Amino acid sequence: RIYKTGMPRSNYFSERCKGEIFLKFENMQRTGSFKIRGAFNKLSSLTDAEKRKGVVACSAGNHAQGVSLSCAMLGI
Repeated sequence: RIYKTGMPRSNYFSERCKGEIFLKFENMQRTGSFKIRGAFNKLSSLTDAEKRKGVVACSAGNHAQGVSLSCAMLGI
């Protein structure tokens, strides 16, 4: 599953920027990055026929990990 990640206020950056600054911790996802969100969003919108054809990800990094985990979650 895709985790709900924390988004605490940064006192340090808020004071220096004179505004409300929050940090989104997408590094806490299983894959270590935000890439799974986009991959899962796209793959979940595929038709059944498209899912049966399979998916190819040309990446050796975070994107491929996001696609791979999303495919496993969606049974692709």
